[in-house]
Amino acid sequence: MAPVTLYMVKISPTCRVVWLYLLQNGIEHETIDITCIDDIQKLSHMDKLSGHTDVPILTDGSVVVFEAPAILEYLGKHYTNYAGFGKTVTTQSKCSSMLSWTNSEVHRIAGYMFAYPQFLDKYRLDSDSANENLIENEYRI
Repeated sequence: MAPVTLYMVKISPTCRVVWLYLLQNGIEHETIDITCIDDIQKLSHMDKLSGHTDVPILTDGSVVVFEAPAILEYLGKHYTNYAGFGKTVTTQSKCSSMLSWTNSEVHRIAGYMFAYPQFLDKYRLDSDSANENLIENEYRI
């Protein structure tokens, strides 16, 4: 079987969790690293695949899946018999709920408010002192 392809940004927590799931479960895959300021050709290709340019995106033949929770569910269903999701439907449902929550809320706060402003100019605050204050004092600017 041909490997799945993961379009990812290596610094993105949501991309990394999918990548780690692939590695941990020995799923044959290819990664296409998208830099934060990538060329139009790669972004255009991603848009044609999924209808948007946000990563992660996974392709498996003609199947295209985007957003980390959906990708993990897909890999669990089609490749690993839900390895890491729990053995019962109840546990699997709790795991899926946590994945969705983490992908939206925790990533939004930890990624965009604390991590990304450190090295991605587009997420930095207007001044270095405001950026430093955010880091030192959490939300109390």
